Amino acid sequence: MDFEKEIKGMWKIVGPVGSGKTTLGEAIIFGLFGTVKDKNNDSLISWGEKHALVEIWCESKGKHIYIKREINSYGQSPISVKIDGEDLIYTDKRDIQSQLENEYYDISKTTVELLCVISFNNFKSLASLNTQDSRKFLDNVLGFAALTRYVEIGKILRSENTVKMNEIQYLIGQCEAQIQKINELTNLEIISGDIQEVQGDIAEYNKKIQEQKDIYEKTVRNARKVIEESSAQLASVRALGVNKKKEIDFIKKGTCPTCGAPIDQSMLSVKEQEREVLLSQYNTINKRLEQEKLVPGEIRDKYEKEVGPLREELEKNKALLVRLQEQAKRAKVNSGEIDKINDELKKHEVDLSDAQFEDQQWELLLDLLGNDIRSNILSSFIPVLNENIMKYSQRLRQRYIIQFDNQFKCQIKLPGTDEDIPVKSLSTGQLKTVDMIIIMSVLGTVMGSNSLNIVFLDELFSNMHSELRNEMSWMLRDDMQPDETIFVVSHYEINEGFFDGTIKIGLEPKGQYWEQSKIEIIHNV
Repeated sequence: MDFEKEIKGMWKIVGPVGSGKTTLGEAIIFGLFGTVKDKNNDSLISWGEKHALVEIWCESKGKHIYIKREINSYGQSPISVKIDGEDLIYTDKRDIQSQLENEYYDISKTTVELLCVISFNNFKSLASLNTQDSRKFLDNVLGFAALTRYVEIGKILRSENTVKMNEIQYLIGQCEAQIQKINELTNLEIISGDIQEVQGDIAEYNKKIQEQKDIYEKTVRNARKVIEESSAQLASVRALGVNKKKEIDFIKKGTCPTCGAPIDQSMLSVKEQEREVLLSQYNTINKRLEQEKLVPGEIRDKYEKEVGPLREELEKNKALLVRLQEQAKRAKVNSGEIDKINDELKKHEVDLSDAQFEDQQWELLLDLLGNDIRSNILSSFIPVLNENIMKYSQRLRQRYIIQFDNQFKCQIKLPGTDEDIPVKSLSTGQLKTVDMIIIMSVLGTVMGSNSLNIVFLDELFSNMHSELRNEMSWMLRDDMQPDETIFVVSHYEINEGFFDGTIKIGLEPKGQYWEQSKIEIIHNV
């Protein structure tokens, strides 16, 4: 499908249940990011097949990008990427995806899933985002993620300056201690011992302690790797179990929630048995994981037991070395040496003052990046967003007022009252209408400068009456940019005059099953 020439404007996608309408949106997300929310990649392959393929040609940040991703149920799933015709060099799949998202994409996966490719099945309400999801949404949509990166860099640099301050304070303490000890040298008792021999003992103890530490760290890393692998395996089995439960719940409904067609019950017992197997696997892995989590602590206890005596001997030799060295200096004690140390002390005090001033500057900068700039951006963004929300609400003749406060929390009120309407009290259709208003308002507020040209709405007009569906479609049509393509998947009737064309996905019988026959692209006159 060519979204620049053949398919541009507003298009309706029609076809029977299971024909692959939602797959078009999932193919866009998978092609760009390599995963689809709440699905493992194997489940994206058509039933009865062992291979799937997505190819995407797109343009971002002035670069022509070609992506080819495959899914093989029987082995490796290759990926290849070309940038302006040249192969992108990468070490592994994680590296190539990181390069695409950080260097070449001008939009994040979170933004695509929340604003661009939106499905009824994985829809996340913008009106009821929790604090964590709101922060993630703002980080991606308003660019706060860039601020976060600078804040993290600033924290690292401030931490390095803190280390520098601690080192200077240590040197100051050393100078002060030296002056005090010089004044006390004449009162020390005579002790026997060889400085070089003690230094050799100290080096040997340090070496033994380091060897024990290296063994300890390696053993702990291996134990944590085992825990990570078990945790990943547990998460994978849990995800399969959740998906299996969804399949069971869907079959138990008896009829399709969208079209009302009866659902085949013959696979119910098989699905339930498969879920029992997954549950057994989950319990086994979880039990093993609990035991594995105890291992790092046991390793630490063993390490402390073995290295404790070595540390005690090391400290004894350090103390002996100090006394021997002080004793050796006793003959050299004079006022000139104290003057020299005092000069060094003053230099360290000046360095400490400079480092403390730098720390204050870092504190101010981090507060500016982390709080002031974020607040200023929100204070300019939210009024414009609320203005757009009001415009769309009035066009849709909604009787409630939708507004976001300065912390990006959605508030719904009746006109003339201060009482909030809980989001949970809205019907499915009302919540869908509220969210569509917010989505279009955000798009109109912050997406104008973005080059993304696809919006895919999968059954988002469900639970709306025909008048509201038509008005919502007209608003989409009225506000869309010239180079945009909007797909609308809906089992309900929508005025055909809003659309530039229809994509029909057909099914035909093959044996005792239905299989996709063709995709027909029909342009409206």
